[in-house]
Amino acid sequence: MSENKHYIWGFAITVASAILLGFYPSIARVLYIDGIDFVAMILVVTAVRFLVMLVSGIIAFRKKHGSESLEIKSVMSVGISTFVSSCSIFVGLQYLEAPVMMIVFFSYPIFLTLFNQYIKKEHVPSFIWLTLVLVFIGLCFVVLGGVSLGKVNYIGLLWAGIAVVASVFRGYLLGVRVHVNKDDPSIFGAQFTFISLLCCLVLYAVKGATFPSDFENWSLLILAGLVLGIGGTLGIVWGTRFLGAVRFNLLLNVEPVAGTVIAALFINEVLSPTQYMGVAIVVSCIVFYQWAELKQRSGNKT
Repeated sequence: MSENKHYIWGFAITVASAILLGFYPSIARVLYIDGIDFVAMILVVTAVRFLVMLVSGIIAFRKKHGSESLEIKSVMSVGISTFVSSCSIFVGLQYLEAPVMMIVFFSYPIFLTLFNQYIKKEHVPSFIWLTLVLVFIGLCFVVLGGVSLGKVNYIGLLWAGIAVVASVFRGYLLGVRVHVNKDDPSIFGAQFTFISLLCCLVLYAVKGATFPSDFENWSLLILAGLVLGIGGTLGIVWGTRFLGAVRFNLLLNVEPVAGTVIAALFINEVLSPTQYMGVAIVVSCIVFYQWAELKQRSGNKT
């Protein structure tokens, strides 16, 4: 497949994943209102994610005639970091409105870029530093706008920060495995989601869980799992395969916009004008970064 086709497929997968991922924060907020706890959510959602990846992985494995290798250390690292990221998001959604949680969380691709540059011992271009500063300003607008309305809980922000750190670590390792080393995304996805599911079962054994008692909430919970399985795992591994970790995660920042619109339409979580200004700044930064990165790559090729 040519580089242009890789980019087109990667772009389409990423945008579709971002729109799908916009639904699950609102679903989680509704489930919390109905008394479902985060352990039940993370366990069921991860189980559904694993089933989605298992089917995809088996199909890919059969096509490869069992030739795919197993890197235990990488699988464990990505699986555990995925578990930590998912748990932190679901716990954070107890305290923060869905749009606020996701705009803070989706600042992580910028930090992933910085981490990637640091690991490779490369010079960090000035446009990355500029983007980081502007993202920080945008996040301040989002947070301070919520504080003025009495809607921002600092415990929620702490959990969002933990999710950012875990996702930077996961994004880097995932990029190495499926983009650099060319591991099959579906097979690797099935492997690391299995580790995440084991972590969820340990959490359930320790804390227990409050599961839904009616069909409607079970349906929402399974829908969240399908959204995260297709958009959040299948989409991530294949998008990363086609675009690389940095490009994929930057384009995935369509999700906060989708999540903000979905939260406003379906659960009436409307932000203040100051917060919308912050969302606009952060999203504009992502667009600017993407343009600057592509311009720099084009300059390097000529």
